[in-house]
Amino acid sequence: KISLLLLSLCCSTGTNSDEPGETSEPQKQLEKEKHWDGLKQYFGVNDRFHPPACSKPAPKSGLEKSIERAIAEGDIAKAEEMSDRLATRELAVKIAQAADCRDFAQRKQEEEALRAAQKGRSK
Repeated sequence: KISLLLLSLCCSTGTNSDEPGETSEPQKQLEKEKHWDGLKQYFGVNDRFHPPACSKPAPKSGLEKSIERAIAEGDIAKAEEMSDRLATRELAVKIAQAADCRDFAQRKQEEEALRAAQKGRSK
């Protein structure tokens, strides 16, 4: 549910569907899924640089503390709402990191291709 929502947010084109020459809805969905699949390969690519789970736990965010407080007060509905917001936030961070990794990989490929082309010309 969250990934589809974020997929639509991160892959939206920002165009009006009433415009002439607009692609069909299934075609748009296919393009979004292709974009999403291209991004998913970069999820967790830098996880090896994070400390292991058995080390000192990370400090809790304000939202995590609010969730615990709501549970302690017995307000489960509020805790669930905040938990959904936390999950959305964490996924958004993963998407942003994956996009950064994808962009870095593309830049490196372009630089290598340019270097190879220049090397070929100089011979």
